[in-house]
Order: sequence, then C-alpha cells, then structure tokens
Amino acid sequence: MQTISNIQIQGKEQIGELDGNDVYEIVTKGGLYLDVVMKKDGQLSVLSTGSHKAIARHIAQKDNPELKITKLTKSESLPPQILEANLPEFIELTKKMQEME
Repeated sequence: MQTISNIQIQGKEQIGELDGNDVYEIVTKGGLYLDVVMKKDGQLSVLSTGSHKAIARHIAQKDNPELKITKLTKSESLPPQILEANLPEFIELTKKMQEME
C-alpha cells in the first residue's frame, strides 16, 4: 500500500466491518477519503477512495456488498448527478491504489 504519513492524516475512525475485519475511514488533510480494511495480519487494504465520504462509501459498498457500515452521519449524501460525475475518477484511483498493495 502507498504510505500516507501521520502528518498527512486529518482523521481516522472505524466505520464498519468486512468479513470480521474492521473497516476505517481515513481522511487526509488534502481532502481525500479512503475506506480501508484492517486485515488479520495488521495490514491495511484499500477498499475505496473519494473526494467525499459518500463517493468512497458508494464504491466500497458496490465492490463489497457484504460490507457492513455501522457509523452513519447526516452529511453523507450527495446529489446523484455529482456522485455520478465523480465516480469514474475515483473508481480509477481506487484501482491504482489497490494495484500498489
């Protein structure tokens, strides 16, 4: 996985689980959202990326239907046209980050 240093991270919180593993949302100071799963061996694996948590979660849930999101907030939604306009870029970024693992 591409390393993101602690100095670049604005926040991190557990948002759910996938196959018994904790799923975290990491937000960088630059505004990138990453949904990652903590594997049993302690390694993080990228599930999704996005410029907004709604984009990241949409990609993560689409690619991992068994993902259980337990942390919900009011500001998660985006208008459908904005979500659809941004999906291709962040689907591609997610794939690139997964290839680097």
